[in-house]
Amino acid sequence: MNIKRSLFLPKYSALLLCDEYGKCDKALDMGMTIRAFPVKIPSRQVATYIDYANGYFRQIDVATDHYLNGPK
Repeated sequence: MNIKRSLFLPKYSALLLCDEYGKCDKALDMGMTIRAFPVKIPSRQVATYIDYANGYFRQIDVATDHYLNGPK
């Protein structure tokens, strides 16, 4: 199922809100949703949302690695 770019905005907003309020598990779910859906109409707006979701996952990975293994 391809979703339209207008349907990405609520998921992106939810990701931002969950991140702001410290709900990492819900933010990760929204990020996974954003990353998983194929794009029906490619645009810069959707690319920005997907890039932010990818960056959020990288940020979580770095923080988890730092927490588990200590600073490098």
